[in-house]
Amino acid sequence: MSNLVVLLTHKNAPSISSLSQIPTSLNGYTAKVLGGSTHSKIMEEIKEENAPNLKITYANSGIDIMKELTESSKIFTILDFTEFINASRKQLPVKRHNVNVGSSEELGFIMNKQSDWDKPWNEFLTIEYRKSVRYRKIIVDNLGANFLSMLK
Repeated sequence: MSNLVVLLTHKNAPSISSLSQIPTSLNGYTAKVLGGSTHSKIMEEIKEENAPNLKITYANSGIDIMKELTESSKIFTILDFTEFINASRKQLPVKRHNVNVGSSEELGFIMNKQSDWDKPWNEFLTIEYRKSVRYRKIIVDNLGANFLSMLK
């Protein structure tokens, strides 16, 4: 499954539709991302290409970032879409911005090399299955139509 990355702010923050608006619309904001993650690399690229004066701080978990985001209107972050879904279900005061923060990543699974699950797993999660109506229904039932519409 694709793992989409989204830009989030407190619900009261100005809306942006382009990363180039960060220096003006989010002037005075600090970026907060997971230290050592791919999100750090993406945020560094956003800084380099769009907001050279952006201050980036780091956290140890998405939970820590989400807590600070809901309490502060002066930070923004990029997190996995599933964390945004979770925040929406909890009715947290966060806003998702409709900007492209980079390509999506593929989620992976780790199994013991001695596992006998690799054969059934590979038979189940084929490219054809990922394009099927059944797969799409499972995504909608569990993550919502909004998530499905964002999958490429």
